[in-house]
Amino acid sequence: MSDLIGEELTPALLDLFTKKITTVVVATTDEDGWPRTAPVNFIVANDKKTLRLALSKNHHTLANIRRDGRVTISILDEGDTAASVRGTAQVLKECMDVNYSAAIVEISVIQVKNDASMLHLVTQGVRTRYRNEPTVLYFRTMFNELTNHN
Repeated sequence: MSDLIGEELTPALLDLFTKKITTVVVATTDEDGWPRTAPVNFIVANDKKTLRLALSKNHHTLANIRRDGRVTISILDEGDTAASVRGTAQVLKECMDVNYSAAIVEISVIQVKNDASMLHLVTQGVRTRYRNEPTVLYFRTMFNELTNHN
């Protein structure tokens, strides 16, 4: 059974989001009430109560957030990190400066729970590699805008 941790990100989760290397799964519900999930790379912790994501403006996840701001984020990463973050999301910025086809979404953390299992150990999360140098620069500028948007 999962253990409720509290109403804010733990220091370990804050540290993980600061590294800007993890891929999370964001869950929303569509207009028919069905769960929808999507992997998200562009995610940062603004503070222990706030996360920011960059989402494509033509993605179902963003449409679901506009309609119903409830989200759950699943995090699996090295160090036996298995957690879920429940929150409410809203569009903070319609068009990013770096990428006009992406919006900045801010999530207010409501609940954090530990999903680690007593039977197995999480040894790594989902990692991606950049295809080329321009992609590295693109990721840096996207994360910079997410981190520094006021």
